[in-house]
Amino acid sequence: MVRLNRWLPQPWSLLALVVAFAAAAGLGLGLSRAVGRVALIWPANGVAVALLLAAPVRELPARLLALFATDVAVNLAWGEDPWPAAMAIAGTNAGEIAAMVGLLHARLQRRPDPTRPGALGFLIGGAAVVAAFAALVAADSLFFLEDRPFLPVLAAWFGADALGLIIVTPIMLALDRAGIRALAAGPRPMATVLLILLPAVVALAACAGENDGLAFLVFPPLMLAAWRLPAAGTALALILIAVITVGTAAAGTGSFVVEAAHDPAAFAWISPPQFAQLYLACIAASGFAATAGRQQINRLRRAVAARAARLRDSEIRTRVLAESSSDIILRIGADGLPRYISPAVTEMLGWTVAEVLGSDWRALIHPDDQREVRRMLGQAAREAASVGFRYRRRHKNGSYVWVETRTRARKDPTTGAVIEYIANIRDVTAQKAAEEALAEAHARLAQLATTDGLTNLPNRRSFDSALDSEWHRARRELIPVSLLMIDVDCFKKFNDHFGHLAGDDCLRAVADAIRGAVHRAWDTVARFGGEEFAVLLPATDAAGALHIAEAMRRAVRGRAMPHPGSPNGIVTVSIGVATEDTDHYATAEALIAAADAALYAAKSAGRDRVMVAPASPPLVQIAAPPVADAPQLIATRA
Repeated sequence: MVRLNRWLPQPWSLLALVVAFAAAAGLGLGLSRAVGRVALIWPANGVAVALLLAAPVRELPARLLALFATDVAVNLAWGEDPWPAAMAIAGTNAGEIAAMVGLLHARLQRRPDPTRPGALGFLIGGAAVVAAFAALVAADSLFFLEDRPFLPVLAAWFGADALGLIIVTPIMLALDRAGIRALAAGPRPMATVLLILLPAVVALAACAGENDGLAFLVFPPLMLAAWRLPAAGTALALILIAVITVGTAAAGTGSFVVEAAHDPAAFAWISPPQFAQLYLACIAASGFAATAGRQQINRLRRAVAARAARLRDSEIRTRVLAESSSDIILRIGADGLPRYISPAVTEMLGWTVAEVLGSDWRALIHPDDQREVRRMLGQAAREAASVGFRYRRRHKNGSYVWVETRTRARKDPTTGAVIEYIANIRDVTAQKAAEEALAEAHARLAQLATTDGLTNLPNRRSFDSALDSEWHRARRELIPVSLLMIDVDCFKKFNDHFGHLAGDDCLRAVADAIRGAVHRAWDTVARFGGEEFAVLLPATDAAGALHIAEAMRRAVRGRAMPHPGSPNGIVTVSIGVATEDTDHYATAEALIAAADAALYAAKSAGRDRVMVAPASPPLVQIAAPPVADAPQLIATRA
């Protein structure tokens, strides 16, 4: 039961529909049956279409059934049609109403606005097509049921129904609550009433005359009313014109009937009622077309005004945001001249807005950054996305400020040429200083990681890296590489006698003496560990390495640093030399072992001397060689 109620309209709503349709049908039957016993204008279907468009779609079947029953009752009440003909007429009307409602629902949706673009043309075209089909069905039915002539009934039915749909439907749609309120809200009620009545007065005067040409004098006042009033005002004026025209034609009077009587030949192809129908159709179409045009102009004006308001509001918001931002917002032409710059330029760079707008923005870029800025602007011109880059810009006080800019090029959509650049500029001086400080700290950390803190020489890690690189280069390019291992003689006794602080000073002095004997930038002097040093000599043969080692030994001895614990009474060093020049050593570690063995041999032989590992047989052991093996090393002594 609940589901069934969903498909049934409210009783009062259904009653209002039935009463309105019955009144409109009675009016149509009462106005005229002069043309083949078919009404001159049939307003009932137009009223029904307008009312059904306002109803829920699910209630349409029940409402159509009620309209069918009402139409049958009205036709039988007039007593001119037997019940088969009455049912055929009512069925045709119901089908016409359903088809028209379906068309308007599908194209214009619920309660279409007759002044909306395209609505009036669709309504007129739909009414003509639907009325034509309905006329064919009605003429055929009445021909078989009552033996009425087919063509006259077809023409009269089509004219009456099409006219009713074309005139009454838009009038009913225009006279909704919103339309009445818009009409009543006019600033001058008396002028509104006069504009509505003026076309009707002209129509009455024209119908009272004997010349049908006077009937078209109603167009100027109707166009004036349609142009000055809402759609509801035009609808009221058309109602008055239709009542006067149809009433006089149905009564057998009026200019069309009189003119037909005076000149029957002129009306041989069309009867006066049909001429009146055509006249009303033209009047209604013209009136609503003028109203639709005016309403569309008003809509466009409102849309343009709303868009202009939105643009003004957007511009205001954009300007407020730009002027409130601490970043510089810049619009600059392809010629380098600024078109807009936010006030933040004063706080960031010291220049006033007027000073910047009157100058070439590119002139304030640091000379060293000019080329990079041009390159990035070219990239922005080629790409759709914004590009970011950093450069220095001159402050008004003459200093330079590091800025970060994100720039986007705005192009002509037709030619693709750059119109302007839009940039967001941020002061990154503090960030740049922090980045430089961080880079410097990283460099210091890297230096600390590879430098011996006591002697400022490269440490063991740095030495290992250099040895690996030079070893592979020597193998690749077939060039010699030599290694010196240096140890301070009797250094433990020095520390025991003078203390560790003096020992540190001693190591620094030895490091300076060793470093002073090396003159090539690619030679590496490193602290190997404790009191031991290593010297890597790329592209140096055994003779050259021996020469440098001897110079180092002499340089340390020349410092004449007192050393009571040494047999020589001064600080001296022992040096072991090893050279790789003919694939003698298999690995860099073997080279280190040979140099270390030569160093140990120098110490065993009395210290303060240089020992060179022989080329053959290879000397690779790390442990000290036996005394019997010592003669295999070449000893030098000052």
